[in-house]
Amino acid sequence: MKAVYMFDDLAMQRDYTGVPFSKSVPTSFFEQSSLTAQRFLTVVNDQHPDDLEEVSRQLWIRMWSKDKDISDPTSVLEAAQAAGMSEEVANKCMSKVKDQSTKEELKRITGIALESGAFGAPWILAHKDGEVKTFWGTDKIPLLAHVIGEKWEGPLKPSSNL
Repeated sequence: MKAVYMFDDLAMQRDYTGVPFSKSVPTSFFEQSSLTAQRFLTVVNDQHPDDLEEVSRQLWIRMWSKDKDISDPTSVLEAAQAAGMSEEVANKCMSKVKDQSTKEELKRITGIALESGAFGAPWILAHKDGEVKTFWGTDKIPLLAHVIGEKWEGPLKPSSNL
């Protein structure tokens, strides 16, 4: 039942936001691990934090719009290059995904999410006036904006970067 709901919900989200979801849930969503991509993003965050948003976006597009396997290092490298990283920098980041320090950092970040009560994605922690507020799901973004004092203009199809 949840899978049927999720398919319908994703289609409605695609139509509403203009974000290019595939017409079906990616096979890799259920069959592949995202660990390689998560570790790669951990390295990017540490070594090239200005590239983190676009690399994340390109990985998302590969999985959700193109049904590509983000557990495959080659696919991750293709996403990084689509994000504007040079082949040399992307390969250097990939060479660190199995380092113990990368594994420990990802465990640390995952621990923070779990300790805050995370049970799904996106899970957002907002720090405001010494308090931490948690939000789950993209439908909570307007509430997040309110809590942090930002104006929410909604999903803008013409200005989407995806």
